[in-house]
Amino acid sequence: MKTQELLKKIANEHAAELCELGDSVSDKSLKKGSYYKELSIDGGNTYLVVRAAAISAGTVIVDEKEKGQLAVLLKSGVGKLAPVLLVAMTKEDKVELGCYSKEGLIPQHAAEKTLKSFMAAIS
Repeated sequence: MKTQELLKKIANEHAAELCELGDSVSDKSLKKGSYYKELSIDGGNTYLVVRAAAISAGTVIVDEKEKGQLAVLLKSGVGKLAPVLLVAMTKEDKVELGCYSKEGLIPQHAAEKTLKSFMAAIS
């Protein structure tokens, strides 16, 4: 499963927590409010490094070591009020990260800012 597919699947499962009006995230919203990056982690177990950062950053909602998948609900944006979903897929020394946050009329780029902050915490 690709990072984008995992992000969409989990975002749909947690649409209410992400302040979506319906019971799923539209493709348009997902495209507008998502941000993706890939990172190499030197030394140590990549999954455990990402998992430790996820636990300290927010609420872990998916923790599947066998698949190398994690999902975390975080708070970001102005006053830490915007819910952000972060997913991570690890394989060997690489991690693919994806974030989603619903964007309003004035984009806050919460997903991008959260992902950059999370990347700084694990590198």
